[in-house]
Amino acid sequence: LTDCKCNKGYTGEDGGTCKACVAGTYKNVLGDAVCSNCPEHTYASSDAATECSNCPDHTVTSGPGTLDIAGCKCDRGYTGGDGGPCQACEQGKFKANVGSDGCEDCEAGKYSSDAGKPTCDNCEAGKYKASAGENTACDNCQAGKYKASAGVNIACDNCQAGKFKASGGVNTVCDDCQAGKYKAGDGVNVACDNCE
Repeated sequence: LTDCKCNKGYTGEDGGTCKACVAGTYKNVLGDAVCSNCPEHTYASSDAATECSNCPDHTVTSGPGTLDIAGCKCDRGYTGGDGGPCQACEQGKFKANVGSDGCEDCEAGKYSSDAGKPTCDNCEAGKYKASAGENTACDNCQAGKYKASAGVNIACDNCQAGKFKASGGVNTVCDDCQAGKYKAGDGVNVACDNCE
């Protein structure tokens, strides 16, 4: 009797009663080995499983032992119903959470130039983005303005007294006034004034 072994997908003592592995677990050997939880990113929806099925692309599970394909949730940066298929968030959008939530527009001061992003990137130095939306890139600072560092840049700073910036662009600094010229105050300084 002890030579009677439990089949794959079933567990129990040799020669005894064999019980089916429950959904979310599997056993792929003969004998008295216990059933194992399906690893992360896999599932087993029926009892007596001998192997686990892989979750669809761009999905994750909350942990081992997932019972069915609905436990495969869209990963961060991807959206769709539980169990997939999951589509990448478009450029200018992001999704921070796992699950079926939709993608959101990037907030002001941020952008996303790639699809499938879990977060939006901060604007680079010399650039800004004034409003939220499908921001695929930040805008260059306008003439008379600059932004010294990267960050959540919703506006560029005015050039300081004694400095100017004649044109728009990736302005990370303003230029010093030339000899014989000055700028008395901070502002949108596109040119310096001639000395009297």
